[in-house]
Amino acid sequence: IIQRKLMRGIEVSADTLEDETPLGQASIITFDVTSIGHLDTIYETSIENIPNNWTAVFEPNKLSLATNGSNTKTELRITPDTEVIPGVWKIFTVKFTWSDGSENNINDITKTFEIKIIPIEQPQPDYIVNELLWNPQIPIAGDDVILTAVIKNQVNNSGPYQVPIVFFDGTTIVNETIAFFNGTDDEEITVMGFWTAT
Repeated sequence: IIQRKLMRGIEVSADTLEDETPLGQASIITFDVTSIGHLDTIYETSIENIPNNWTAVFEPNKLSLATNGSNTKTELRITPDTEVIPGVWKIFTVKFTWSDGSENNINDITKTFEIKIIPIEQPQPDYIVNELLWNPQIPIAGDDVILTAVIKNQVNNSGPYQVPIVFFDGTTIVNETIAFFNGTDDEEITVMGFWTAT
């Protein structure tokens, strides 16, 4: 009995084909890629006609798959910059391909997806102090005290901000620092200050 086997082939799925993303923030689309062929193969990714003021990249942009059943993932990151008009959506045509580069009887492989990205305004951040600690917990005059504050942004995708943090003893400023937020989801930043107890 002669058993025929598929030399090369892939199955590709995306976690979503449409997303909203604030200006300056990346929309991340994850693709799951599985080999259904029997030869080790490297597949290339491509993105057609990226509009002005947008960036789009695959990470990684080449996928090496072994024999039948091997699996990998890649992320497509699409970012509208701050010059993009909110609400004016774009379609990104992306492809996964293999070719031997010759005109012969070996069929090239192409999987194509269309991804719709809707840019939206960045929401305003909303910061709270999630935790405030000091060490030692019961300082006496002259002790060097380490102050620790955990600051949380309650709004996702609000973009990067530098937030001034001021520690007070009553009405007296004892330390100042900066919390650097990237604008990611559920972001918390820990900052520290120092104070000599009085």
